[in-house]
This record gives sequence, C-alpha cells and structure tokens, in this order.
Amino acid sequence: MPPGPDEPASVEPAGLSPTDPQAALTRKRGPARYAYTIDPLLDLDTDCIVDVEATPARFAAEVAAIRTLVSRIGIRLGTAPTSLSADKAYGSGPLLGWLVDRNIPPYIPVIDRGC
Repeated sequence: MPPGPDEPASVEPAGLSPTDPQAALTRKRGPARYAYTIDPLLDLDTDCIVDVEATPARFAAEVAAIRTLVSRIGIRLGTAPTSLSADKAYGSGPLLGWLVDRNIPPYIPVIDRGC
C-alpha cells in the first residue's frame, strides 16, 4: 500500500540485511554478501582456542573484538595474555595503546597511513 499524502515514503537502507541486521555487507572476491568475521583468541603454548568473538565484517568491529576477548578471558579464566600478535588490520594506535596500558606487549604492525 503506498503511503498517504502526509506520510513519508519508506526507504530501504542500502547494505542492510533483510534477515540479519547485525551482518555486514562485504565483498572480498566475487559478489558482495552479508557476513560475519570470526575473531579467535589462541593460546600458542597449548595450541588451544581460548575464546571466539563473531562480529559483523567491519574493520571497527574486528578491532573492538580484541578488547572483548581480552576482557572476557580475564573475567572467565582469571588470566590475561602475556603478549598479543595479530595482522596489520589490528595495528591502530588506540588498540595498541590499550594493550600497552594493560601490560600486554603487542606484536602487531602499526597501521601507517602516512605513505
């Protein structure tokens, strides 16, 4: 039914999943699709997955997942990583500073947007 003369027309937002609004529209190869990213926290001494956080496939959500994972193992397991390594996507200043403030040495390449 079309909107009345005094009602705004509804607009479907671009990039919003009709079935799962938490999923993000992403494209790596091939057509774009709605997806999540899985961020695991691994203990390299025991080769065990300690925790996993699923996030929408967005850069900011993936970086925030690190804080969630580190905080959650502190609460659930009463421990903290002795160091943390990740790829360059996680090398933002705020995240690196957050890790250093918690005495967790980051082995993460710094994102350098100056080049």
